Amino acid sequence: MSRPSIRTDPQVSDRHPSPPSPWSRGLAALFPSLIASLLLGCTPSSSSPGLPPLTAPPVSDVNLDLAKGALAAIEIRNQSPAAVRQTVESVFTDAGLALSLRRPDQLVFERPASRAERRAYGNWQGDDLRVRLRVEFIELGPSLTFVRCLSFLVRDPDSAYQDEQSLARRRVRQYEGLLTEVSLRLN
Repeated sequence: MSRPSIRTDPQVSDRHPSPPSPWSRGLAALFPSLIASLLLGCTPSSSSPGLPPLTAPPVSDVNLDLAKGALAAIEIRNQSPAAVRQTVESVFTDAGLALSLRRPDQLVFERPASRAERRAYGNWQGDDLRVRLRVEFIELGPSLTFVRCLSFLVRDPDSAYQDEQSLARRRVRQYEGLLTEVSLRLN
């Protein structure tokens, strides 16, 4: 048995090239962005290109236990408690959070839950659902204030029967940098 010969005519194949597959078109679309990311580098944003991202000084080893379970924690040195509270309030409200409680030892900020948070945390009855950030101030001496931020999801926040549940860090990651900004303004 002989194999059938396949006749190729260079003029015909040049005039009628086969269309590119969807897969190859997708790769062609991704290629420029891949090259750009390799050339520019995939680094977190900072205040100036080419510089490392701004970060708050780490919490001292003595105060690590106070920071456990918190979304973020900072130490502020040589600032009055009033200046620390005022700066925290300014930074958090500038980020779109509403101040819902002001006490000497804490500030509480809230925002309405997003659609994704409503789906994830199951508010099926139509009750109000809010993300709450509680910022606590702990005076550790005449010149040291420890500040930590805890995150919660609250069902029925205006009710006597409100349900406050710790919120997963991944759900409020966008707020981690707020205390860093406070630290950079004050330290």
